[in-house]
Amino acid sequence: DSKRKKAPRPKSTDPSSRQLWLLAMKEGKTGTGANKGSLGQQLDPTGFTNLKLSGQKDVGYLSTSHYLRQVAGTEKVTPRPDSAAAGKASGGLTGRPNYKSAEEYYDEVIALKRELKALRAEMSSMKSKNRRLEEDYQKREKQLESLFDPTKNAELRRALADKNGESALVVQSLKQRIFKTRTAAERQRVSFKQTSKRYESDKDCRNEDPIRSAVQGDCEAAQRQSSGRAVLK
Repeated sequence: DSKRKKAPRPKSTDPSSRQLWLLAMKEGKTGTGANKGSLGQQLDPTGFTNLKLSGQKDVGYLSTSHYLRQVAGTEKVTPRPDSAAAGKASGGLTGRPNYKSAEEYYDEVIALKRELKALRAEMSSMKSKNRRLEEDYQKREKQLESLFDPTKNAELRRALADKNGESALVVQSLKQRIFKTRTAAERQRVSFKQTSKRYESDKDCRNEDPIRSAVQGDCEAAQRQSSGRAVLK
């Protein structure tokens, strides 16, 4: 028969390279293709470097990423620690930015909003107090003007017109006190002016003479220098 049936290939009992690599990773032994063998062979734990490290792990295993180690099953999957806890444990030097969680940011935003609301309420109350004080000040100013102005104050006009009443006596005594106070203040002002003028005149007398003598000396020295230059020429 021209068409011969192909005999099925016997299944290979030798493990594949991936299986060998996974087995070596589980045993903590990795290396290059030179030290890879069958399952019965024992691989060199130090690889081609011949550098024995802690735990008899070679450089190839240590240079393998954590993800590949976790896939091979030689390393347990450890959850990523919280950034705040990791920062505190390592003294704040984790190499990664210390991000906060969304809940922490939300709490901070709520606290800031409450503080802002309290500040706005306090500011509005202060504005209302300031407005009331300004109104009170204006009212008192108007009252004082009306009290001192006889044309606007009927009671003051009545007291001034009634010379025999007690109010008229009080007003007259107040006027006398005001007059005495004004005269005393005027005397003090005049005496102060006189003293200040005397002091200024004494100061001018003391200070002008040395200044004038110094200026005259400088002028004479300049004249001597100019005359000496003229003679030399």
